Amino acid sequence: MITGIALDTLSILTMRRFYSREVGKSPAIWSSDFGFAADGDKDSCRARPDIVKEAIRQHKKGSIVNLCWHAVPPTADEPVTFQPVPGAKARPDELKSVRGQLADEQYKELMTPGTPLRKKWGSRVDEIAGLSSRMTMSYL
Repeated sequence: MITGIALDTLSILTMRRFYSREVGKSPAIWSSDFGFAADGDKDSCRARPDIVKEAIRQHKKGSIVNLCWHAVPPTADEPVTFQPVPGAKARPDELKSVRGQLADEQYKELMTPGTPLRKKWGSRVDEIAGLSSRMTMSYL
């Protein structure tokens, strides 16, 4: 049986120690998110360099590493919330959460090379790809 824990960078050690103590083994899978939220939040996008360092460290310890990216819509700037803030009035062109949905016109712009939305999205993807590249260079 393979077990794992999806943890934020703030609770990794605490939960791994708890799991190891209660079950008698360390989780085989280490998982994290590249983040989208503000500083101090468990999903802070500012923690990305630390997430990469921890992923490399976990791999060297023998863990299976799993990373995900809850991408911020290209209509908003990081940081954002995971879900829309209840009662918040956001313009349709200004998604402020990971769970937002692009309008049809925004999606068309996103799919059209050279448009501002496509360029913004491309720079976001490039940032995550750069972080992934650092892990690849570490044989992860």
